[in-house]
Amino acid sequence: ERERERNSVRYSERRWCEEGRRENMHVFSQVWALLDLMAEIAKSHEKTVAQVALRWLLQQKSVPSVVIGAKTLSQLSDNMGAVGWTLSADDMARLSAASAVDVPYPYEMVFRCQAARKRE
Repeated sequence: ERERERNSVRYSERRWCEEGRRENMHVFSQVWALLDLMAEIAKSHEKTVAQVALRWLLQQKSVPSVVIGAKTLSQLSDNMGAVGWTLSADDMARLSAASAVDVPYPYEMVFRCQAARKRE
């Protein structure tokens, strides 16, 4: 019975998830730290974390557009709260530093080429 369980898909998926969690713990801790920072910034601007996340993306030079996935009118209303205000340069720098990862080729080249692009 135990041998059959070890060969099951469910067992291998569970094992894979546990190993993945252990290997990617640094990623999870970075994500939680970023969420904490967004909550701090949201509180200082009297906004929600979702509004800060969207505003941060809207102010990125390398992000041409943002697609939202609101399922309810309240979510849509909350997402629309990301418009009409800006994050400070300090907030942008803190969020960028907290989310920084090593960017491999060819993405590094794309970001470098997009840096000179001006968005209005």
